[in-house]
Amino acid sequence: NLALYDCAKRLLLSRISGAHEREVTAVAASPSQLCASGSRDKSLRFWRVDAPSEGSNLKLEPAGDLPDAHELVVSAVDFNSLDGSQLVTGSRDNTVKLWDAVAQQQISSAVVSRNLVTHIRWVPNSHQFLQSGEDKELKLWDSRPLKVVGTFSRKQYIQTCCDVRQDGDQCVSSSNGFGGNGCEATVWDMRSKKPLLELIGHSESVLTVGYYDDTVVTGSADATVRQWDPTVGREIAILPVEGAGPIACVRPMPQVANGLIGAATFNRGVCLCSVGSDSLSLSHRY
Repeated sequence: NLALYDCAKRLLLSRISGAHEREVTAVAASPSQLCASGSRDKSLRFWRVDAPSEGSNLKLEPAGDLPDAHELVVSAVDFNSLDGSQLVTGSRDNTVKLWDAVAQQQISSAVVSRNLVTHIRWVPNSHQFLQSGEDKELKLWDSRPLKVVGTFSRKQYIQTCCDVRQDGDQCVSSSNGFGGNGCEATVWDMRSKKPLLELIGHSESVLTVGYYDDTVVTGSADATVRQWDPTVGREIAILPVEGAGPIACVRPMPQVANGLIGAATFNRGVCLCSVGSDSLSLSHRY
């Protein structure tokens, strides 16, 4: 299923049951009100955010379907940060593909051996994007020739997610692990491709990570959302989400209602977390 929320008003606006034939594994939204979703059914589908009539709530409407986008599950989707006219996808089939989001046609494709893609994030205001993978490393791609232009130091565990700071100078990745082994987020220098420090505190795999202004937010299989000061590696706040199970995805939204973090959970739906100066609190659950 797919759902569209108004986080400021705490409203569920639209839900599409059966949006894919199998589990939805990746979603992204462009500045032009176009959304895209990838699935275990190997398809890439497009959706338009639109209001059926003046004054009515926004809805998700089908806008395109590429049924065989990859040979295996589509594990990552992101629109380019310049104008949203292009889309990049990644898969467990070792391929990364660049698409024309308007024409919904493939522009180029690249294969890297043993590169099982876990996440992709476009570098702000750039033709480059960052990609994490099960080969335990981060890769920096240039979309114009669609090739890897830099690799980061290999980690000990699978890199599950990544994000890039708004100024493009630093990035962060999260690590798989168990029992406190691995289970960290790593802050990297984008120029040197070297680690700056590790954010250690989760007891199980860190499944998701993102920048909230100049801080870092992580979500873990230990059912907690945490906020960090990445300059010194200090934990600013921790929010245990009771009964949530693994935190599958976090999406910081500093521009919404004095600051929110969206957290998608295995068992408790989508949670909205309010951000204080040194605290996180659960403000709403869909």
